[in-house]
Amino acid sequence: IIFFIVVVSVVTIKTFKTIPVYQATARVVLERQQLNVGFQQVVSPEHQITSMDFYTNQCEIIKSRSVAKGVIDTLDLKNHPVFNPHKKDKTPVPTRNVLQDPRAETNFIDGFLSKLNVSLLRNSGVVNIRYEGYDSQLITNIVNMIVKKYIEQDWGKRYNVAKDALEWLNKQMKDVKITLEESELALQ
Repeated sequence: IIFFIVVVSVVTIKTFKTIPVYQATARVVLERQQLNVGFQQVVSPEHQITSMDFYTNQCEIIKSRSVAKGVIDTLDLKNHPVFNPHKKDKTPVPTRNVLQDPRAETNFIDGFLSKLNVSLLRNSGVVNIRYEGYDSQLITNIVNMIVKKYIEQDWGKRYNVAKDALEWLNKQMKDVKITLEESELALQ
């Protein structure tokens, strides 16, 4: 009976002292939408990638440092008490001091990414984005912001591809117009 009471007491105390770890998950459906005219397709059609390569690339983009940095900057995680426990007051740290030490920023991003898990569901275009932490509301905001930054980056990339293709086509159109005018002059 004494052994049972001691074991139950130790387990109870340990349970109450344990800090809960929360996990937020978002699912993103990746669709392989081709632009009507893309720069890559105009210049070199042989640069087609397979579906699996596409999904793997998108997972790596979601886990990228640029997406992580966007989330950190948008949510101001450098000044959040969960990520910076030495920071007890609410006054923000000037970001210039943090940026002067590239190793500190690299370590901060590495620490952020260590709690991120991105996995592709088998035989589908669905990606699980999972983040762990001690503050349930914060990690929910982080996962939502990761999805938002990924979408923004994807749209920016698509916009740049379309803009480059349009510029290339405009240049080709001007060259063809000049050639046509020269041919008309020669014909006359």
